[in-house]
Amino acid sequence: MNRKLLLATLFFLIPLAQADTEFTDTIPLDLAKALLSIGNTISVGIYSDVLDDFPAFEMPSGFNVLGSLDQGVMQRLVLQTDMAAPQARQALLTTLTENGWQELQRPDEAVMQPRGFVPAGGASPPVIPSNICHDEHGIMNMIITAGDNGNYVTLLKNSGMTRGALDCAEQNQQQARNPGMRAMMIGGVTAHLPTLHLPSPTGSPLGQPRATFMSGSRSSGSPNDFETQSQVAIDWDIERLYTFFAEQLDEQGWAEDSAWNGTIAAGGNWTKTTDDNLDLIAILSMVETSADNYELKLRVLSRGEQRPLR
Repeated sequence: MNRKLLLATLFFLIPLAQADTEFTDTIPLDLAKALLSIGNTISVGIYSDVLDDFPAFEMPSGFNVLGSLDQGVMQRLVLQTDMAAPQARQALLTTLTENGWQELQRPDEAVMQPRGFVPAGGASPPVIPSNICHDEHGIMNMIITAGDNGNYVTLLKNSGMTRGALDCAEQNQQQARNPGMRAMMIGGVTAHLPTLHLPSPTGSPLGQPRATFMSGSRSSGSPNDFETQSQVAIDWDIERLYTFFAEQLDEQGWAEDSAWNGTIAAGGNWTKTTDDNLDLIAILSMVETSADNYELKLRVLSRGEQRPLR
């Protein structure tokens, strides 16, 4: 008995061979199914073409089918395209509309847009996911992400995402009548906050934006004062860092009103008049808190309103 116990102990003490060898081409089918089935008992199917049960539509030119995934209540169709994300989204929406689908309006789009300081990389903000409705098939979600070889488009059909008792047109009408709390928060400065890509950080995990927060008085349910902060580690002097953000503001239609530059701090004031006649002021400031580490702050407010002191 003691010998059996010793053998059992030795067996469990055998070190686990570890190596982070990444799959770079194909992955064994059994492994893929096992990973995807974790947490549920549904049989997973992985296919190289379009599922028979997936809602049929005419594939626009410029798209390749990478494969499909069937997880019972959820089916995914993954496409690849060389088109830019906005063009790919519009091409698919056009052909889906011709096949009886319509996009559900999202009044909270301005809230979801990545604005303020955003991570380095990516020439433009990602395309917002789209919910598409069909009176017979229900609701499908379209998601576009950047990949190594162009953009990937995922069409996700989930039987749990149903349109309810209303048809698609009625859902859009109801959404227009009752936009909801998040819709009441868009407009004003939140819809015009510039997008400032951070430079690629050096020697530090910093460079990801902190959560944004809103402050100040509000008008018509929309904030007229928005502030966001971030930090970045970069081996630039502060004048170069300010110029990096100033060029982005200039490209987005902001006009520099004044600027100041010191050894450890710099900043500037920018103005912009929007198409909906908002006069905006952007205050950009940065401070070097330690060697090659900077605290960044961007505040955008609208003129013509009295705001309480903070």
